[in-house]
Amino acid sequence: MYSYHQHKQICLFIILSFTNEAKRCLTTHYHEFTFNKVIYASLLSKIVMCLTTVDNRATTSVPQETLHNLNHQMVKLNNDIPEFKRYFTNNYEQLIGRGESIDDPIHLLFKGYKAVSDVEFQRYVRAKEDDYMDHMPYLDGLTHVQLIQMMTDRYNKMRVEGTWMVQSAEEKKIIALTAELKEVKGALALSKPLLEKFKTGGTQNQGGEKKEKKKNRKPKGNKEQQKKDEQWKKKAPKDGEPKTKKHNKQTYHWCIHHMAWTVHTPEECRQNPSNPSYKPPCTHGAQANLAQAELPSTAVAHSAQVNAFLAQLALLSEDL
Repeated sequence: MYSYHQHKQICLFIILSFTNEAKRCLTTHYHEFTFNKVIYASLLSKIVMCLTTVDNRATTSVPQETLHNLNHQMVKLNNDIPEFKRYFTNNYEQLIGRGESIDDPIHLLFKGYKAVSDVEFQRYVRAKEDDYMDHMPYLDGLTHVQLIQMMTDRYNKMRVEGTWMVQSAEEKKIIALTAELKEVKGALALSKPLLEKFKTGGTQNQGGEKKEKKKNRKPKGNKEQQKKDEQWKKKAPKDGEPKTKKHNKQTYHWCIHHMAWTVHTPEECRQNPSNPSYKPPCTHGAQANLAQAELPSTAVAHSAQVNAFLAQLALLSEDL
């Protein structure tokens, strides 16, 4: 216990160290540290600490919120384990210094360390978390200080061995396949002029001006007369009737290949097998083979490249 003179000396020393502005702030709290006109040094010190330290719910909630978002902070710190340690320690000590507490800081630390991009480090963290949750004996009584040191030691070991942030085999394969996919897309992409023509439907001329589409208009005329004209052309001559006749000053011949009256003779008909210009009709299978044979070699190569790429993706999905 301090004597009256000791209280007086301590209070005098504290008050003399204040500026005029600080003394004015202290005046409003005079009744809180003075009783019977006696200044108590311990109460004065408490009031001074309350005035100089911002201690309210808002400032207390900031460290709590930051500690509950350690995974996002790890990403912001770009996997910097030592800086993450300082960040956690600073916020945790601020919270404890204000008389507050936080539930299960070890769980929050595991959450932050699992956000590291290094695959091997992630596996190590998850393994330790599983052992901690399974109450393994070697982790009984684990404190947040010990967990931080454990993760820092693992980080330093990987740095020394040169395995920190090294791409895994799966990551390398994904990067290679992504690059190959971009290459295939570039090879199969339409050229700019062809793409513009495709977008405009071929309605632009060489100057880039839009051309007017020509409508496929049928010739105007007497439709009934056209229908009659088609009917007599399909009417075959009877036995004994001539195979040649004139119609509207035009000579027509009965073509046994077209089964109609035509301007050409049956011998001149292109469907006549004895005609030099005769071409046999193609079957569906022959047309397919012809279309395959006429494909550009680049298109065939790209198709094979795409098939190989898809096969690699299937193998990768099985490995993962």
